[in-house]
Amino acid sequence: MDTLARVPHAPVGLGSLSELFLALHHAAADTSTIRDLLERCSGFFNAPAVSLSLVESGKGKWRHIEVYPGISEHVSQYEQQYADTDPIRLAVATVPEGQPVLLAELLATEEQRNHPFVTDIWRRTWGYTDLLLVRIEVEERYDCYFGLIRTEEQPPFGSQERELLRLLVPHLQLAMKTQGVLDRLGIFSQIALEQMLQAGQGLVILSEDAAPLYLNRVAARLIRDTGLFREYEGRLEVTVPDAGPTFRAMLDQCVNASQHGADRIICKLSLPRASGTSLELAVMPFTRPPHVQNLLAQRGRAVVTMHESGRASTDVRKQLIQIYGLSEAESTVCWRVSNGDSLPRIAMETGSTRETVRSQLKRVFAKTGVRRQPDLVRLVLAGPAAWVRIP
Repeated sequence: MDTLARVPHAPVGLGSLSELFLALHHAAADTSTIRDLLERCSGFFNAPAVSLSLVESGKGKWRHIEVYPGISEHVSQYEQQYADTDPIRLAVATVPEGQPVLLAELLATEEQRNHPFVTDIWRRTWGYTDLLLVRIEVEERYDCYFGLIRTEEQPPFGSQERELLRLLVPHLQLAMKTQGVLDRLGIFSQIALEQMLQAGQGLVILSEDAAPLYLNRVAARLIRDTGLFREYEGRLEVTVPDAGPTFRAMLDQCVNASQHGADRIICKLSLPRASGTSLELAVMPFTRPPHVQNLLAQRGRAVVTMHESGRASTDVRKQLIQIYGLSEAESTVCWRVSNGDSLPRIAMETGSTRETVRSQLKRVFAKTGVRRQPDLVRLVLAGPAAWVRIP
């Protein structure tokens, strides 16, 4: 007899299933709602604990995206003491993609009864008794694991829960892939801002009333020395007679767009100078990062970038060679990886093998003192190589 009949919750209907699908896609666009999604899954499946993890395929490197109800001591204790001895973690690597499995299918009866982690930690210390899990391929290099856990107060999972989870699989996969794309877009937007610094480009973030909230040092120098700007009653204004009203109208348009969630407007303005070189401005709506409560996120409404026309550009790879002692090939790999290129693409376009490029990246890590690609991105795009280029 199916054990789900003994679970004390209302039958699953199309309405609750649709709500769960909707929560999944909300979580794809806004990671702050992942916890709400897991809480909904907890009630939907009558599972006191739910986890969502990302794993680097073939390397076994796990990262808990979220655990509900999020017993922090369990998570930290597990990562520090038990991750390497957990037979469940080892077993799930062999699970067919997209096929929900039960604990009884992951571990042999002997392991369930006698393995120290299962008997002493998983069951006795944490009170867990059963697991329903699915592995989802998110990208070529990453898998996602979605797990539901029951305790001794609930009966084991049955075939009905397995089928319900199977229905969620394509939605989970789409949500995680969407989140991956958004993560990359977020990283690339940060890279774009850092590249403005590397190119000697000024950056100003303005409030709703055009008050400067943030200026990088390039913008501060240009505003101070060019005589093209002034601050009047807290507002940043352009002093060029014909361009002043245009600049104010551009700011108003971008502030309005920022308030209504639009971010696709880019207004450009060229300010002539007596020296013959103009100052090129671009004004854009400020895209507020979700759920960030600092001053810029709360008050930022417009972004102004500025640079002198005809400014000289510098190959940042030469700076990497000088500062970190990289070879020509290593500096190329370092720069391209920090700008989002994959190792296979670098290998193909440089005529190298993947193993050669991978070895070059390892030497880059050793010479720069970083261990992960995200750390390399930050080092290259915001570190000494970037600041050397700024006048």
